[in-house]
Amino acid sequence: MFPRRHRSVPNYTNAFLVTVFGILFMGFWVLAALAGGLWVAVVALGLNQLITALDRRMAR
Repeated sequence: MFPRRHRSVPNYTNAFLVTVFGILFMGFWVLAALAGGLWVAVVALGLNQLITALDRRMAR
């Protein structure tokens, strides 16, 4: 048997790194959107409570 010469495999390092960067970028945007949505809900609830308390105080 003669030894076979193996061909080199293609280098997919750059494609892998770009794909990982894209996935992480989108994941961080999702986390930021969730945190922003939570922040908006907390601020809206706080403002609602403040306006309700001021309305009750002015109604007395």
